[in-house]
Amino acid sequence: YFNNIYAYYLDLSKKILSVIYFIIIKLIKNNAKLYGAKRLAKDFKSSENMFILATGDSINNYCKKDFETIKKSDSIGINFFILHNFIPKLYLIEPHENECGYFSELDQKKFKEASIMYKGYASPRKLFKVILNIIKVPSSIKNFLVMKDAWHNENFNFITPLLREKMLNVE
Repeated sequence: YFNNIYAYYLDLSKKILSVIYFIIIKLIKNNAKLYGAKRLAKDFKSSENMFILATGDSINNYCKKDFETIKKSDSIGINFFILHNFIPKLYLIEPHENECGYFSELDQKKFKEASIMYKGYASPRKLFKVILNIIKVPSSIKNFLVMKDAWHNENFNFITPLLREKMLNVE
């Protein structure tokens, strides 16, 4: 019984923290939009194919023709994929130390129309890092989306259900 009460209040406090963090983000970056997995799938699904692009060494094996195929489909670039020349439909980024100029990359003209999804921000230990990150996101980014953090049940294990059920219509 007490475990259930504790779990309920812990979950509630994390949700409240997530909302407070979004308000802080919105005060710094006034065009930020709050997104959940369902809205993300609704607004960004345009094909039956989804490519998840990361910075592993295998990305160097892709040729121009591969990227032409990817460009015709939905694609998400994860974290440091932002340093790659290819522009996916959506970037999914998390709080970073910004030691190598991660967010300054976004100031390039090629990112002006890019959609940036920021997630993983609702942790008391990350508040200062989140504020520093958001300050560094250039005002030229038109589509700055903030993912409802993983504390929300509909977004827990965000990638798997989103890709399997919403983006790819796979059962």
